[in-house]
Amino acid sequence: MNEIQFNHIIKRDGSIVPFTSIRITNAIYRAAIAAGERDRAMAEALTKRVLQLMKSEIKSDTPSVEEAQDIIEKVLIEAGQVKISKAFILYRDERARKR
Repeated sequence: MNEIQFNHIIKRDGSIVPFTSIRITNAIYRAAIAAGERDRAMAEALTKRVLQLMKSEIKSDTPSVEEAQDIIEKVLIEAGQVKISKAFILYRDERARKR
């Protein structure tokens, strides 16, 4: 596995901010709540998988928010979390429209 440790992430506006995996967990958990689920432990487990895929698929040491979100969608779908993935995609689309 690629041993890149992410310290920063590139936001959509191009700014570089500290990377924290809790933001991934929170995004997954919020999508789960929107889909009628409240399993924080599941969100944390899915976050671990997201981080594994980010380390193996992203070649840069500073990923973009878009790259991270693409991998979150992929992990949710692969985990069979269809309702949560739909809620995440809808949230992502809604945020894109607001920008």
